[in-house]
Amino acid sequence: MSSVNNNISNIAFTRTVLGLLVGVIVLAVDELNPIKLLMHVFPSIYPWHLATTASLAILYVWVSEFKELLYFGLKIFVNSMLSIFFRDIEVLGKDRLPRHGPMIFVINHANQFVDAMVVMGTCTNENFKISYLMAQKSLNRPIIGDVASALDVVPIKRAQDAAIRGQGTIEFKAYVTSARKLPSSPLSPSSSEGDESGVVVVDGKQQDDDGNDGNDGVVDDTNNDTNNSSNINDDNSNDNGNGDDNDKEVVEEDNHHDASLKKLMVHGKDGFTTSAFRVGDKLRPVGTATAVKVLEILDDVTCILDVSTVSENDLATVFSTSDDNKDQGYDILRHVDLHSMFGKVLDRLALGGVFAIFPEGGSHDRTDLLPLKVGVALIAYSALERDGISVPIVPVGLNYFRTHRWRGKCLVEYGDPVFIKPGSLGEYQKGGATKRAVCTDLLDRIKDSMRSVIVTMPDYESLQVVHTARRLYQRNSEAIGGQGKQDLLRRFAVGYKILYSGLEDKPQA
Repeated sequence: MSSVNNNISNIAFTRTVLGLLVGVIVLAVDELNPIKLLMHVFPSIYPWHLATTASLAILYVWVSEFKELLYFGLKIFVNSMLSIFFRDIEVLGKDRLPRHGPMIFVINHANQFVDAMVVMGTCTNENFKISYLMAQKSLNRPIIGDVASALDVVPIKRAQDAAIRGQGTIEFKAYVTSARKLPSSPLSPSSSEGDESGVVVVDGKQQDDDGNDGNDGVVDDTNNDTNNSSNINDDNSNDNGNGDDNDKEVVEEDNHHDASLKKLMVHGKDGFTTSAFRVGDKLRPVGTATAVKVLEILDDVTCILDVSTVSENDLATVFSTSDDNKDQGYDILRHVDLHSMFGKVLDRLALGGVFAIFPEGGSHDRTDLLPLKVGVALIAYSALERDGISVPIVPVGLNYFRTHRWRGKCLVEYGDPVFIKPGSLGEYQKGGATKRAVCTDLLDRIKDSMRSVIVTMPDYESLQVVHTARRLYQRNSEAIGGQGKQDLLRRFAVGYKILYSGLEDKPQA
């Protein structure tokens, strides 16, 4: 494949050189110069006529193709900056890339703007004009926002960027193992006005609306540890259509009947009121970056949250129901309608566009991936559902070496594309728990593919051990390329994790 590409590039270079030489000959000989021949045949045409016409044509091309020229110029600038900042940038796995779009790049995120510059500068395929999803907050910055707008970056309005501090304090009362029976959807034939009776089971004890005990209809919920499952329907609007605030609001029917949700009852005081937010909004306790969705509002000071995606550490500390964890401050994150953003992305993918996404949702310096956001799975399934396009999801690994020093090294590795499983679209279209299951499965496969192009370890010290082991293992006389080094590093990383997991219960070792 590389020899064919080299032959093509050599032929293109030869044709360019021959064309330039022929142009020099034509301009040097008056009898061959087409401009002078034209003015000789038509004496009324003066040189300034042709110069003015050509200038207007150049201006038209510049205006009509401004974004293409800007992208090309910015790519040259980015490559120049990268060559100054990094001593060496090595690219692996270019042969794994599809020849044409549409395509989605999923990239690990170690540096807010450098990551995007590295991918843009090292993707040399002329068929790919990479577009990015960028937070609206970053797009509002001077210069950065102007350049991003000119490059057709699609802005994302993030709830955390517009978070507001809530009044009063909150405390977590108890886990709700079965939500009270909620009214049917207004569109359902079985719905009836005013029917909001039901039961609540808190810590295994069932109560009806009047607080009386009973034993009917108890369903125990279990947490299936499906990350981001509660976010799959985040793009749905939480407006009931008339703008009225109801005392008791409900989420989508497939959500509040899903036994996989882990629910936590919250009680507020000192000025706390549930009228400050709606079902679908999120609350974020002070002391954590984890925001949880409001599933149900019971009364003016009590609501139920979905904590299915909260880590075990946060559940034991920030979201603890113990008496020591009271009077917490909190932020309110309004529900954001992402239909417009999804529409722009799908339109460009339908035209063969290439999108680069950082599915972790934020940059970090950790040695492993953060939990992936569900947006990339929704985009892939929506493209298949709306336009019948199975978009390849290509993992891109950015590996930085000696990042704290000037003139470090960067290694970019492209992995094998991930595709939606055939036949899973029908499961996605069913909605509810089935939709969450197929999206979670796709996210898991995307995460595995991203880990296949980087070296992941529990902490920085362990990563240093693996690098040292690779250097000691490899003989100086053995010349292996970047791909060989990466594969060797990943093998050492797997071995280290296996060894470490076997010694966790042996402190003396």
